[in-house]
Amino acid sequence: MAVADFPVVVAPVGLSLGGGFEVVLHAKEVICHANSNMGLVESGVGVIPAGGGCKETLYRWIAKKDGDVEAAAWEAFYALGFGKTASSPILARELAMLRDNDRFVNNRDRLVAESLAAIESGAGQMPLRRDPTAMVGKPVFEQMVAWAEDMAAKGKLFPHDVYVSTRIAEILTGGDIAPGTVWTEQDLYDAERRAFLMLAKTPETQARIRTLLDDGKAVRN
Repeated sequence: MAVADFPVVVAPVGLSLGGGFEVVLHAKEVICHANSNMGLVESGVGVIPAGGGCKETLYRWIAKKDGDVEAAAWEAFYALGFGKTASSPILARELAMLRDNDRFVNNRDRLVAESLAAIESGAGQMPLRRDPTAMVGKPVFEQMVAWAEDMAAKGKLFPHDVYVSTRIAEILTGGDIAPGTVWTEQDLYDAERRAFLMLAKTPETQARIRTLLDDGKAVRN
C-alpha cells in the first residue's frame, strides 16, 4: 500500500462517523476538538466500514492488546457490530479509535493553528504502514457466528444483524482459513470490499438504507 511520505494531520470537530471517521483513522496524527464524537456506525444500516475502517480497527486493537490478535479480533468485532461511538477524545483513546500520539484542544479556534504547527514540526507523526498479520482463522470465526446466533435467539439481535455480524467476523478472522494464515493490509481491504458488496445487494440492507433516508431511522429487520 502507498503511504504518504509527508506529514498528515486531520482536525475533526463535532461528529466524525462512518466514512468520515475512516478518514480520521488514516491520518498520521489527529488533533481534534474536545467535543469530538467519533465511531464506525455502518452496521446499523446493514453494511460495514469498507474504506479501511475494519482493517484499521483490528490493527489498533492488536496494538492495544500488545499483539494478542485473538483478543483484538473480538474487541474489533464488538466495536464494529454494535457500531460503538466515543463521545469524547478521551473515550476514543480507550476504545482504540485514537492513538497515543493523537490529542485534542479545548478551544476550537486553535485547531487550524495547532494543526499547521504540527505539520511544520512533524514531531507528533506516527506512521501508518501496516505489516502483515497472522489471522485467527476458522475456529474464532465460528465462535463469533455462534455468539451472534445466540444473541439473536435471546432476542438481542435481529436476523439481519446476524448476517452483518458474520460478514464482519469474516473480515476480522479471515473466515474459513487456517489459524495463523498471514494476511496483508491489502487482503483486509479486499475482504472489506467483498463484504460491502455482498451486503449492499441484500433486500434487508436496502430496506435499512431506504427507511433511514425516508424516515430518519433504519428499520430493524
